[in-house]
Amino acid sequence: MLMNKKNHRMNVAIFDLQHYEMVHSLHHIYNSTSNNICFFTNKNILSKIKKSDLGNSTYTVILSDDYANIEAFFYDCLTYIIENKIDLVIFNTIDKNYKEVWHFISQIKPPVLVTIHNVCTWLNPPFTLNKLALKNYYYRFRIKGKAEAIIVLEDSQKEFILTNNLYKKPIFVIPYSINDSNNKKSSHRNEILKVAIPGGIDGHRRDIDLVLEIVEEINNLNLKIEFNFIGNVLGELGLALLKKIETLKEKGYLLNHYYSDDDNVLFEKKMTECDIILSPINVNTSYEGIKEIYGQTKATGVVFDMMRFEKPGILPIHLKTSSTMESSIIKYENKNDLINILTKLVNDSSYLQELTNHSIKNAIYYNKDNVKDRVL
Repeated sequence: MLMNKKNHRMNVAIFDLQHYEMVHSLHHIYNSTSNNICFFTNKNILSKIKKSDLGNSTYTVILSDDYANIEAFFYDCLTYIIENKIDLVIFNTIDKNYKEVWHFISQIKPPVLVTIHNVCTWLNPPFTLNKLALKNYYYRFRIKGKAEAIIVLEDSQKEFILTNNLYKKPIFVIPYSINDSNNKKSSHRNEILKVAIPGGIDGHRRDIDLVLEIVEEINNLNLKIEFNFIGNVLGELGLALLKKIETLKEKGYLLNHYYSDDDNVLFEKKMTECDIILSPINVNTSYEGIKEIYGQTKATGVVFDMMRFEKPGILPIHLKTSSTMESSIIKYENKNDLINILTKLVNDSSYLQELTNHSIKNAIYYNKDNVKDRVL
């Protein structure tokens, strides 16, 4: 059984080669003096684990970087599972090596949980005759069939799955990141409004061009607003956008770009310093050519950044958001909406303070202890 484990000693293995934030959430949930945790991960994520608030906790690690190929890595992971009597194995990110992952999972005897980041891709893929897509379909189907339960990141994803009758086994909701900043207070202390735009700059998932148009309009209106892009730059489109950002900065506009791949210190510093978070997310997206909808079948990390750093947010009107966050979110439909919202935030400090107060209260739902209680 997976339930009723809160006071039971558990040996847990967590696999992820991409998403430190989710690893950190799982680390908090299962971290206990009565539990043993092993991470099947890589050096980059291990570095962030060591520098986190749980860096001094007890855990073991098997690093993929130490192996010539994924099969050798999985072989030692399987050996560890058997020799250390692991009770639960969590596969957090599976978006490649489906065949190798399936061969690994098929040999695991204890219960397996699988995180579903893209609901349609995993649970409701469209008809296709593409051989590569069919191969991926096949192994994803086998993997989810082996899983004792799945994990999704938002309540809205679980609601979508249940409404459309896409999965029969248990569904756990574990947020991408959690609120572990109990001693951090969020208030408007900046002389100018600081707007954070977190996330990768890739020219696809976020409408960065819209934000850059806003930056120019705001400058023309002489509104003192600083825009901070916080995330890695991906691909040629991302590099082109970064060049636009740098050009506007050279002209004296108030905007910056920050990113460090080594740890989360810079990201956390800039997110803590900001007054409000803006996400120009393109709600309709796709993964492996399969349509996904942010807020319903796919989660956007910006919602978790809001609660983690206790900040209000500005989000697209068509993005479905949880009722637990609603009172600290402003929705926009177009460029004029965004300009009016930002103008009001600059001119009415009480409006920003009210939103901030709501964001602090809303973050309690995602407090590490509350998440842990709900999951365990």
